[in-house]
Amino acid sequence: MNVFEWAEKKIHNMKWWDMSMVKTVSLLFGLIIGAYVSGFVQDNITVLVVLTAALWAFGAYRFFFRY
Repeated sequence: MNVFEWAEKKIHNMKWWDMSMVKTVSLLFGLIIGAYVSGFVQDNITVLVVLTAALWAFGAYRFFFRY
């Protein structure tokens, strides 16, 4: 089994809210990186980084250990 078959099998086992969590993490990551000069992001960078890391860790746990 190559990497692509393995990933495809994992993705097919994901629920709708797992995919929404992936999209949320991607959005937050893009917000932090793409809009770093924004005052809102600079004021709330700690909260955004903690939220992104927590969602990423939960998603990684579900991806690697639950399926």
